[in-house]
Amino acid sequence: TGVQTCALLISNARKIAKKLERKVSSKVKGNMNSEHNKWMKTREIQNLKDYILNENNVDPNIVNIRWNVDAYLREIIRLLILKSIHRDFCDLQLSPLSKEIEDVWCFFLLHTQDYRSFVHKMTLQYCNESYFIDHNPMKAFETTQRQETLERTKMVYISRYNTLPSIFPP
Repeated sequence: TGVQTCALLISNARKIAKKLERKVSSKVKGNMNSEHNKWMKTREIQNLKDYILNENNVDPNIVNIRWNVDAYLREIIRLLILKSIHRDFCDLQLSPLSKEIEDVWCFFLLHTQDYRSFVHKMTLQYCNESYFIDHNPMKAFETTQRQETLERTKMVYISRYNTLPSIFPP
């Protein structure tokens, strides 16, 4: 039944999240506020924020993000931190928890030099070498895989941050 399938997906996501968390060294665990603040101050994130807040940009997806831009930037930073820690460079394990976070990631990717530079710095810190974090927007349309990935992301997110994002849809 659908309920049993959902329960199985959640159970599998929990098991995967636990395995992934075991791979995280104690060095990576730390004060999340200072970690977040450090990344928010980077040139690359400031450029992305300026792009989103630019009133000449009338893309409806950006307009929906403007009202709470700092929260959405914080969440894309957190997602990229998790992808770095769990070495999800091919976009197979973790995914954005909302359409708006997905949109911010896509806007960031449009600024290729800033995105590449940011991901380079982040993966150097968390992986001790530079990687590029790919994005596969088509994955959002694959419902079974999407549901598994969302459940896994929620578990890993809660494990790291002790809560889901405040901007996460109910």
